Amino acid sequence: MKKYEFPENGKFIYKHGNSYQVIKQYRINGKMKQKHFGSFKDYNEAIKHRDKCVKGNWSDDLRYVNPMRYITKNGKHWQIQHKGEYYGTFRNLTDAMAERDLLIENGWDLFKTIENDDSYDGTSIFLRRMY
Repeated sequence: MKKYEFPENGKFIYKHGNSYQVIKQYRINGKMKQKHFGSFKDYNEAIKHRDKCVKGNWSDDLRYVNPMRYITKNGKHWQIQHKGEYYGTFRNLTDAMAERDLLIENGWDLFKTIENDDSYDGTSIFLRRMY
């Protein structure tokens, strides 16, 4: 990954395609590692987030996660897909995001997700919100 050359403010910011990525590099046992803290369309947004990360000592809580990750729109519906697996179609984005978050928390294990879903009503968590 090539560092994008900007004057004084470019540290920890890399150009990737049409976006700017905030990345912290560090060494563990002599091996170079990196953590991704977000991708931004605007360079100034990347600077603001980078400054927030530096001020927060690069806490994992500051890692920016795309809120639409694993969710796609298909006509009027929202779908969850992960590593080629389909997890359902939802009427609204809020439900799709809630189910996606549960799946992530439970390592994409459907049965574990059902067990940990407080709103589980005896039917599949995906079928109750699907068409």
